[in-house]
Amino acid sequence: MKRIGLVFLFLFILSANALATDYYVKTPANGGSDGYDGLSWGTAKATITAAMNLIANGTGNTIKVAAGTYNEKVTFRS
Repeated sequence: MKRIGLVFLFLFILSANALATDYYVKTPANGGSDGYDGLSWGTAKATITAAMNLIANGTGNTIKVAAGTYNEKVTFRS
């Protein structure tokens, strides 16, 4: 019985990690564009706000921001 519980726990942890997505942001001068999907450095968003709009609460998503100056007002949702 313990083995079945461990299998379900492993599958739950694996599925939770599978739902998490990394989004990428870099300045327009470095090739970022809000028209891109933001799923890699090659298709990075240009603004932090555009990347934040893609994130669903509680899914473990991450936004990775390249070094640079971002002139925007960022509002964090709770």
